[in-house]
Amino acid sequence: MADNEDTATPKRVTLSRRAKQVGRPQSRFNPMKVVQTRVPVPMYKYCKMVQALRFHSLTAMFADMVMQFRKEKPWEHGLYWRRPKAAVTYRDESLGKTGWTQINIHLDEKVKDDVELLCKSLDISMATFCYTAIYWWIEYVYPNK
Repeated sequence: MADNEDTATPKRVTLSRRAKQVGRPQSRFNPMKVVQTRVPVPMYKYCKMVQALRFHSLTAMFADMVMQFRKEKPWEHGLYWRRPKAAVTYRDESLGKTGWTQINIHLDEKVKDDVELLCKSLDISMATFCYTAIYWWIEYVYPNK
């Protein structure tokens, strides 16, 4: 094997029937970390509507939302922490939906680590932090007029 050959394994690419790449190419310079939370389905649909009008992606909108939420600290001014509910439930041995959906919020490593430290100091979960941030974003930053 020559010294100048790249020995890294290539990334898998999904191709369509016409042999064209499916989906957006990944062009991130910084690796992202995932924070999972759950929100009511209508709330998530509203987030997607705001994103379509104001932001180029949901990732960018959620990152901006978390940064602004951390900066303004509305919990110090009376905002209560909201705990997310489960996305599914069991009743009489059957699976049922609760009207909540799980979402993944992709954040830069540094931002995610800062949020994690803040959550530990506030004694809340990261899911609670993110759900409350989404609630605050919808209720006070981009309210439905």
